[in-house]
Amino acid sequence: MQEVVDEGRRRFVASFPSRFEVLTVMIEAAGGGDPDALIGLQQTAHRLVGRAGATQFLGVAQLAATLETLSTPAPGASFDEASASRLLAEIWSAFTEERTTVASKTPPARIPIEARQTVLIADDDEDQHFLMSRLLHRAGFKAVVVTKGIEVFAQAQASKPAVILLDVQMPDQDGFTTARQLKGHPDTAGIPLMFLTGRSTVDDRLAGLRIGADDYVSKSVDPRELVLRVQKLCDRLAAPQASAAAAGAVPPGAQSATAAAAAAGGPSSAPRSPDRPWLTRDAFRERARDLAMRTWGALVIVRAPSESVPVGQWLAEQLRRRDLVGETDGGEWTLYLPEETSSGLAPRLTDLLDRLKQTIAAPVAAGLAGSTSPGASFETLFEHADQALAHARSRGQLLVEFSHAGAAGASPMVLLTDDDPEVTRITDAHVRAGGYRTSLAFDGEAALRAVREQKPDAIVLDLMLPKRTGFDVLAELRQMPAPRPSVLVLSARGREEDVTRAFALGADDYMIKPFSPQELIARLGRLLR
Repeated sequence: MQEVVDEGRRRFVASFPSRFEVLTVMIEAAGGGDPDALIGLQQTAHRLVGRAGATQFLGVAQLAATLETLSTPAPGASFDEASASRLLAEIWSAFTEERTTVASKTPPARIPIEARQTVLIADDDEDQHFLMSRLLHRAGFKAVVVTKGIEVFAQAQASKPAVILLDVQMPDQDGFTTARQLKGHPDTAGIPLMFLTGRSTVDDRLAGLRIGADDYVSKSVDPRELVLRVQKLCDRLAAPQASAAAAGAVPPGAQSATAAAAAAGGPSSAPRSPDRPWLTRDAFRERARDLAMRTWGALVIVRAPSESVPVGQWLAEQLRRRDLVGETDGGEWTLYLPEETSSGLAPRLTDLLDRLKQTIAAPVAAGLAGSTSPGASFETLFEHADQALAHARSRGQLLVEFSHAGAAGASPMVLLTDDDPEVTRITDAHVRAGGYRTSLAFDGEAALRAVREQKPDAIVLDLMLPKRTGFDVLAELRQMPAPRPSVLVLSARGREEDVTRAFALGADDYMIKPFSPQELIARLGRLLR
């Protein structure tokens, strides 16, 4: 792996003087009022963020990100040429200093046991995808590259990758649109998706996670951490497949609802009429009841009153052709999405509801319930979704999911660990507001005791705990019999060595303090889906 990083660094060092000259010319032209130069400056700075970060010129990457922001002035504001020129001088100084940095001595991440798992890389930056391809190849993966957003879906169907790495800023079609396309089709919805991009604001990360991404990582990520995160996504995908195979079951997505209905000689979720893309209340209930008996799925009740926007048609256009949309009354609509689990659907549904709210310029609320096996009662699903809708409306939330975890109607349990009571109090309030039950532990020994006695579904783990550190807790968890809780490390320690060590010990995700509470909830949702 180090050879790949070194080769990428050599390519970056060789090309940097010409990149610097381009930036110099663009800053001068943009300062003279050339709008095309300002757009070119923004794009060039954005590419520099990715290339510098990937080759571990982190100072250059951070300064280039500031230059990219500076080249996108607020409406009515003018471009600050003087500040841009000063930044450019700092970028050169950072480059000359970091050029002599010794490559990291940490051992490479483990190579996947499975032979040559495929990773689909979607990035139009030649240097970036070259470096990523070589890095993943050395780690034991096979890399497939596409350079346009509109090519990603077809390539994902053809190569059936274990993981997709997706940039946000792509030609023809941006990464968020591509992600919605991937997560909205049964052939690709189950493929783990990681955004690997230079756009790393909190809003960008939340947008990606809400669409359904399994991870969101900056291009400046350490190469060893990237490989570990990719391997984690592969492991997460392999676990349910192995369990299903051992039990002789067909995993979700192995047989479509249409195929199941056809095999049984019954009706299928045939394409909706283009003239009326939704069903009447009685027709919806009949079709959804039949599908619920034949396959698993999720039922959603959406309250979105609007006199100006045809909500039923809007919903039908956003969903798959096989999904059912039913008209209820009083501004409510009912959806049935076959072969979708409620927890897996929730982030994408939240994104859809947020767009619907903006479209109709009115309050929107929804309740979600799901089944994980054929034979579910439609009436029970409808009752559960209706209860969840009532909670959503009373709390002023876009979406509430009816949960069956733990005791009847209980939500997943999250163990929060931190030796600072004030931090724990704040984190506890946010996690509870996200719909989870919580338990608290203020040292490592108490955390391990809580795991054995309370069996939480997930742990938010600080590394600097008294008595037993977070690393000790991770090591101990690895020795416990399955099923073990998912672990999200939340720590002020952001050094590369700490991050890679935590992943190597079995952490499922890693966030650095200070943190966004919304992103914490979104990442917990990904682990617990």
